[in-house]
Amino acid sequence: MESIEALAHYTRGLATMFFVMWAFIIYRYRRQGRIMRVLLVTVCVLALGFVKDVLFVSDSLKDSPFVAEITALSDLLSAPFVCAFFFEAVRPGIVTRGRLVAAVLPFFLLLLLYALWPDHFVLGLAYSMSFVLAVATVVVVRYYMIRYNKCVEANYSYTLNISVNWVYSCAVIYFIWFFCYILCFGDSTWWGEIVFDVCSIAIWSAFCGISSLHRIVPEMMPRTMRAEAGAEENDDATPEEPADGFHSYLAERLRQQMEEEHLYLDPSLSLGALAQAVGSNKSYVSGFINRSGRTFYDYVNEFRVKHACRLLDQSLGSAHLNMQEVATQSGFNSLSSFNRYFSKMVGMTPTAYLKRSYSQQTVN
Repeated sequence: MESIEALAHYTRGLATMFFVMWAFIIYRYRRQGRIMRVLLVTVCVLALGFVKDVLFVSDSLKDSPFVAEITALSDLLSAPFVCAFFFEAVRPGIVTRGRLVAAVLPFFLLLLLYALWPDHFVLGLAYSMSFVLAVATVVVVRYYMIRYNKCVEANYSYTLNISVNWVYSCAVIYFIWFFCYILCFGDSTWWGEIVFDVCSIAIWSAFCGISSLHRIVPEMMPRTMRAEAGAEENDDATPEEPADGFHSYLAERLRQQMEEEHLYLDPSLSLGALAQAVGSNKSYVSGFINRSGRTFYDYVNEFRVKHACRLLDQSLGSAHLNMQEVATQSGFNSLSSFNRYFSKMVGMTPTAYLKRSYSQQTVN
């Protein structure tokens, strides 16, 4: 039993050092955007939550039900910060100091209430509030994730490091992590402490790692945040469009840029860059593409897939064909995106397409 207790203290110390380490790492990324500043505060709160567990090293405190319950309530203070991080990721600018304080205040008041009136009703109320907050976060994040990704597809030809699907996945994992916390500390044991510490390190390694790579698209920022980030765009500064034959003019300019200049081979091509290349306005180009029933993402990636098909047809019989090279040479910035969109458009994977084309060539 003593060895298990020692292991629990060791994992708690490891988790404490882990969050402190990430706090220093994220501090370097704090100017990357408000999401990183919210994450920095969240990680600091989590680190403090583990630091306060040093109380359980004391023999006089580790077996006290009151100490166990008051520390559990203090752990719930991190819930609003974690949820604020998810909200900021899918709705940039939504988290302000006032809103964050308003979200944390009920949990802080319940902590004070329990310190004065240690009743299980207060504990139950705090856990219920955390449960409702976790569920609401999953639902709201899902809603804003869909809106965010629609904006990405309307303005970008790629999703790497700008899609927010990861936020929803992390919110669901956090919801599960919350239940893990209840199971581990509802009837506190040293094994429960060990499991929770290890899970915390694994989960937050993924959260922090993905967040450091994430880039917020300017189109989702409030106007004030765009100005601060230097991403404010002025569509009114574009050239005047001809009144007559405008659609024919724009169609020809787009065809020239995509089919002759192969602009789609730029893996970071955006709607703004394409509009600038054709000498037009983002709104005009977007409207023209949308009238065909496609998003900008679909429009560009269709050219990329056709280019990939030509590369695959030209490489029939090659024994050293590398699909990563085909993806890169076609303008895709990741093999997974290439495989996913190729299968969506062609109806089969690139490998299956290559095998079919080789079989047809052999028969002929």
